[in-house]
Amino acid sequence: FSERQKILIMNALLAVLAASTKATVQFLLLACAGALAAFFPRKDPLLSSKKVSFLARLANDIFLPCWTLSTIGARIKLRDLRKEWAIILFGFFVSFFGYFIADLLSIVFRPRKDMIPAMRVAIAQVNALAVPLVLIDSLCETSRVNYEFDSDSTDCKFDAAAKLNIFMIGWHTTFWSYGIATLSRTDQLTNKNNADVNFGYGNILTQPNLLALLLGLFVAITPLGRLLFREKKPSPLRPLGAALQVLAWPMLATTVLITAAALVHGHVRKQQRQGEEQCGIELSPSSSPVRQQDNHIINIDHIEDERIHDVPIRNNDDDLDDTSNRYVATMFWFILSRLFFVPLVGYALAYVTFQKRTFGLSKLARLVILMEFAAPSAQTILTVLYALGLGRVAESLAPYYFIMYLSSIFTMTAFGAFALYVIYYSS
Repeated sequence: FSERQKILIMNALLAVLAASTKATVQFLLLACAGALAAFFPRKDPLLSSKKVSFLARLANDIFLPCWTLSTIGARIKLRDLRKEWAIILFGFFVSFFGYFIADLLSIVFRPRKDMIPAMRVAIAQVNALAVPLVLIDSLCETSRVNYEFDSDSTDCKFDAAAKLNIFMIGWHTTFWSYGIATLSRTDQLTNKNNADVNFGYGNILTQPNLLALLLGLFVAITPLGRLLFREKKPSPLRPLGAALQVLAWPMLATTVLITAAALVHGHVRKQQRQGEEQCGIELSPSSSPVRQQDNHIINIDHIEDERIHDVPIRNNDDDLDDTSNRYVATMFWFILSRLFFVPLVGYALAYVTFQKRTFGLSKLARLVILMEFAAPSAQTILTVLYALGLGRVAESLAPYYFIMYLSSIFTMTAFGAFALYVIYYSS
């Protein structure tokens, strides 16, 4: 590289590093609040396991549908869909490509079988809005990125938000159909007697979040979008749109709080299980936990401590206990698939497509697509697991999430800087 190219690469690297660090710090600060709420008050934590399950159902049935409807309905216009329709295709491609990479690498890493369904979805379904939005908002402040908007960073940010929401059409369709059906199958490997999980392909169309997506698209391409969400010269329907937006606001914070609470409860449950094993408590192969003492089996179903009731049944070596010898292999499979192999191969495929100029995408649209390849997993997955009655799976998945989000500072910086350089600096 010439001296000028080295300076340009360094500028791109620093810009993305600052943006990715900002996104991760925001996540960690919200996570601290969730962790504290899961611990305190000690006698009745604000986010106990039962309360987290209730909060997850509230988020899944109210906050998430309102967020989907209001973001798509307010941010997307018919002209945007006509101009940037190819972004929708990449929304589908990024998700299904993630499933392909997850399945391919599972042959090599051989992760824990009980975690494969949930982790496959997590690898495929990226954090497609919150993290990329923070990154691209920061990059829109740079002269190279906002140049095509006459150096107006505000216009750049609004356009980026619209493109991200167009990408989310493919994400929503994939996740709320194939993804959620796959998550529900986790129950077959972990807790076969859980009556709360009763979801299949037959009732996909009645799923509230998919209905919200379809309704959001209808609102976006009709005058309803303007009537519901236009702030200047508001219509009589504006209060309804404002109410939907207010109900959507808690979504991002709620998903992070649930992620942090899942990590805490999983850690507490693991310590309790280890303590019980040391004191001579064993788990029977039946559906009820039992206590073995003085060669007598005593049923402890009557004990109301939810932490004892929630102890997973050990049917095989690949149960939800993180002492499994496949823990490290599972961690590498999960994190490397999402943060390294998906963006590495995805960037190469996308670059070839961009070079052929098949879709005529703008520079910002290409940047949005490449940043989606490099984003970490969606936290929404943990919320949906709780809503499906699979809280213990969410608790087992949460530690992997925290390692992934900390690692994403470095991977998103590297891939983001490369994307920024290729799109804006090398031409």
